[in-house]
Amino acid sequence: MTIGVPSTPGIEEPLPTSLTFFIDSRFTTAQRNRFTRLASGVVLQWNQYYEDRELGNRRSPLKICTVKYAKFNLNPVWFEDKIANANVAFDISMDGLTRMIIANGFGRASRALIMYPAKGTTPPKAIKSANASNPDKNSLSVTINPKTLSRSDLTDAILTGSLLHAWLHRLGYRHATGKYTNYYIGECAMCVMRSNSNKQPSVPDSRYTALLD
Repeated sequence: MTIGVPSTPGIEEPLPTSLTFFIDSRFTTAQRNRFTRLASGVVLQWNQYYEDRELGNRRSPLKICTVKYAKFNLNPVWFEDKIANANVAFDISMDGLTRMIIANGFGRASRALIMYPAKGTTPPKAIKSANASNPDKNSLSVTINPKTLSRSDLTDAILTGSLLHAWLHRLGYRHATGKYTNYYIGECAMCVMRSNSNKQPSVPDSRYTALLD
């Protein structure tokens, strides 16, 4: 299955026109279609960042939200210099995602597998990936809990944030075990889950982190 990659402005290197995913045949048609929406949702957030940057260096809604809350582990593991703040960190993460899109779209990475949980293992809360550290070579492979894809009580925004979290792990971002609040990889994902709105005192982070691995 494939999703389109828009002609995103402000990127000098040629972009692929699409991303291809090899999805396990055990996922139903409805689940496959939902994954397509989630992956397209991540690409939409990425594209919005570059479009807004081209319009007088405006900040995208996701950047505004992430910068407000992210404090820890701003560096992906491959970035050696100290990152001063979340504003710079967001730019680096979007450029890293660009590199992953290019690598996956042009076949420089291994195939992006959308995997069913292995038999006898504990399924992920929603969407999980193995840690990786090279955006120019690592695939966008993830393992997805099929039951989560079928839950009508979870919005596409919430699951898109879970997918972004998994892909940020592939991009080289980390967090302490079970800790998401104030970590870059957690806050960026939760912003997408909240449709880039501010946190509300009445809604604990655990509502969202329950779907992050």
